[in-house]
Amino acid sequence: MKGERIELAKPKEIRSRLRHEKDDRIRLKLVFLNAIANFSMDLEPACSMCGIAVSTGYLWIRNWNEEGYDGMKDKPNSGGRPPKLDEVDLEELRDELKQKDYWTTQEVKGKLLEKFGVDLSEDQIRRILRNKLNMLFSKPFPIDYRRPIDAEILLENQIELTFSLLEEKGISIMDTAIGFVDETRPQNTTNTVRVWSFEKVRAIKNTTKFGATPT
Repeated sequence: MKGERIELAKPKEIRSRLRHEKDDRIRLKLVFLNAIANFSMDLEPACSMCGIAVSTGYLWIRNWNEEGYDGMKDKPNSGGRPPKLDEVDLEELRDELKQKDYWTTQEVKGKLLEKFGVDLSEDQIRRILRNKLNMLFSKPFPIDYRRPIDAEILLENQIELTFSLLEEKGISIMDTAIGFVDETRPQNTTNTVRVWSFEKVRAIKNTTKFGATPT
């Protein structure tokens, strides 16, 4: 991303290889890597200078860091389109996604671009998250941050106490109507944002109007 510091292995070798490289395709890759490694150029300007997509830039960086000069050579076509993420990549992705409680599809797309240098469509990402990582795709369930852990027990005790007080005053339970008044924040937008998670997501919020405490 813009302003992000990219770490490249063996910056001196990049400069040395560039001086003697004759293959135009490899030379372009080395020019790109040299701009970042030895001239502290940010990723996006370096990609723009070389006329490549940001996803391609990430891929070249990853290939150099993992394979060195051999990673700059064009891979032979083995007769089929290889998967963009292998099983090792998927396990690394799983570990990355466990660092947060939930992710949007766009956030996962950015993480794939950043870490693996692959630019997948949202449909591809959804299939990977659902079918390969077994993640859930749902709306966060809002919970007020002041809600006690034993809220249900407290409510039950309060209702029992209320009935007891009514009976002492000679008021029958059959003649009693129960209602609840809740001062809540009006929601003027629909909650349609769904997120990916490994467990059911609960979003902790202040659900009271203007943040006031109900009395």
